Amino acid sequence: MTQPFLQTIDDLRHTVKVNASFKFEILEPYLQDAFDRYIVPYLGEALVDRLYREPLTEDILTIKTLASRTLGPLAVAIASPELGVLIGDSGHTVGRNDKFTVASDQKIARSEESMQERGWNNLDKLLEHLGSHENDYPEWKESRYYKNQANDHYLNSAREFQDYGKVNIDYSRLTFEKFRPLLDTLEMKLCRWIGTTLDKSLKDTLRTGVDDPLRIKLIDYILSLIHISEPTRPY
Repeated sequence: MTQPFLQTIDDLRHTVKVNASFKFEILEPYLQDAFDRYIVPYLGEALVDRLYREPLTEDILTIKTLASRTLGPLAVAIASPELGVLIGDSGHTVGRNDKFTVASDQKIARSEESMQERGWNNLDKLLEHLGSHENDYPEWKESRYYKNQANDHYLNSAREFQDYGKVNIDYSRLTFEKFRPLLDTLEMKLCRWIGTTLDKSLKDTLRTGVDDPLRIKLIDYILSLIHISEPTRPY
């Protein structure tokens, strides 16, 4: 089992604020869960293994830093509901002492939301970095995330989704991934409406850039059908 990039409490403190008394071993199970859930599917095991083997060049350091800044907040966020509760013979209890008291549910929720947002934003930055250095990391193409990317749709990337679909998602790759199942469903329905031959022809027009006013007008109508008014974050 590949180990997370964060190995010590000092590593963790570079990514998220924790109390000086916090014991790192308490978080270790959550780090592994977060690593398996948020890092390995997006980077792929082959690239993760390479990151451990490679000399620490500037670019490798950038990737590992962004991966760590993704992992820390998300691991603490998924651990947060359990860390605040003690489980023993008396069931679920909450600890108190003279210096600290339990945070309100509202503050806990805001803290978790902030950590999730930071973690996802850093993962977006990581994927953007890998996308701009794709030829340097062929192992990335073996990841689940990369293999799930298709190029045979009307909108095939976050940039196309925002620029052509006219939906502001801050060019977030992860938000676009959240919309993929819905886009697939819409395109399947569209294909039934207009027929497979015309559907394929219009997609070819998009890819080849053929200047056909009628086809371009049809594509504009199709993109307006795909418009989604209220995009959401991936968490």
